[in-house]
Amino acid sequence: MDSMPIPDEQEPLTGREITDQNQESTLREKLKQPRFWLIWFIRLVVFSITGSLSVRLTSLFVHNVLRMDGTFKHAPWYPYRMVFILCTLPIYSVLIVTIGTLAGQYQYFSRIVRHMWSCCFPSFWRTRQRADDNEYDPLAGGV
Repeated sequence: MDSMPIPDEQEPLTGREITDQNQESTLREKLKQPRFWLIWFIRLVVFSITGSLSVRLTSLFVHNVLRMDGTFKHAPWYPYRMVFILCTLPIYSVLIVTIGTLAGQYQYFSRIVRHMWSCCFPSFWRTRQRADDNEYDPLAGGV
């Protein structure tokens, strides 16, 4: 009777079982591929655009919609700074998924947002990892 080998280890990022094929494609080999560097360059650009844009949009939201005066530097800690920080998180989440999707990296940035918000909710509220998420290779860029 043919029996499949029982895996001893799992990959730390994806939880997939390590097989001989996975062991062959090491990080060193991936670093040699130009596509690897292009994907990470795109991701860094998305992070930089999203960070700057989210702070600007949060500032406009707090001043124009909530009608709160002040600056982050000279305002009292409460309520302006607290409101600013609390408004930045959801705006950043929406922007990073939107801009990441436009850059072709939806899977990667949706995982970032899920991980970012998972610390805010108890473990029983978190959704279980879907079967198709196991197919995602974070170093390959998720394309």
